[in-house]
Formats: sequence, structure tokens, C-alpha cells
Amino acid sequence: MNAAKVKAELTRLHNLLRKYSHRWCVEVNGERQEPSQRMYDWVDQYNALTDSVYFKEWCEENDLVSHDAYDVLA
Repeated sequence: MNAAKVKAELTRLHNLLRKYSHRWCVEVNGERQEPSQRMYDWVDQYNALTDSVYFKEWCEENDLVSHDAYDVLA
């Protein structure tokens, strides 16, 4: 993948994780509900892209420090 595609995917996943972070480890009627498989896939993809050579550059462009998907969900 080239730099533009990696950065675009990082942005897309970052936005999705932030938007739906309230659904990570949610409780309904006192019972813990698991996140959807889609959310697990987003986390896995995001964390895989953090190993990219473009990740640090993307973080700097977006005023972010180095992190992983779980930091975004927190």
C-alpha cells in the first residue's frame, strides 16, 4: 500500500473506533455485551497499520502521539 492509502485507512478506522467506542464492553441489564465482530476487525486492522512506516507520519499530521486501537477506544 502506498502512503496515501495507508493514511486514508488509518483515518477511516480511527474515526470509526472513536464514533463507536461507547459500544466496546457495554453492559445491558447488568450483563456484559461483547463488541461486534466488525469492531474486532477494525481493532485488528488499525493495530496492523500501526506497524506501517507511515504511522508515525500520520500521527504527526493529526497531532497524535504514538498509540494503538485500544487507546483510541479508551
